[in-house]
Amino acid sequence: IASLSGTIKNLNVDNLDITLSNNATYKKYGSFICTSSTGAIVDNVHIKDVDVTAGGENELFLSGMIASSSNTKIRNSSVTNFEIVHIKEMKGKNAYAGGMIAQSSSTNITNSFVRKLNLKLTSYVAADAATGTKEVLGVSSYIATGGLIGKMNNGIVENVYATGTIDTQFGTVGGIAGET
Repeated sequence: IASLSGTIKNLNVDNLDITLSNNATYKKYGSFICTSSTGAIVDNVHIKDVDVTAGGENELFLSGMIASSSNTKIRNSSVTNFEIVHIKEMKGKNAYAGGMIAQSSSTNITNSFVRKLNLKLTSYVAADAATGTKEVLGVSSYIATGGLIGKMNNGIVENVYATGTIDTQFGTVGGIAGET
């Protein structure tokens, strides 16, 4: 779903594979819902088995449910078994990753959870065999990673939890929100 401004209710989604190619787009959204705006409601939506492959020289918003939310209400919903498969060649741009939401503004989440989270945002080194030159890849300007929300600006979280693993070498990390 590119953009949500209405209501999604009573929905189950299984086996969602998202691959973001490296093109000229400034921002990349890797999630079930790319953006949600004022008045959007997600109620009793359960997403299971989500894999995201992303990278490139773009700002990244990666999550299991909503990449970027604004003035949205999420209730009685879940994401189970969310994994960022591979972050490659992230250079100089910001990245936000969360089990449910990558970046949120004035979004309220109640009675919801993320379970079996596996977020791996690490750099790696590429070596040129001919010259022996090494280059660190995967380094972003800034990364905010959270079990539920990557970056949260205002909003309320109530009766929520997140379980799983977050592996990163840089940025801010939190069990519920990577940054508030």
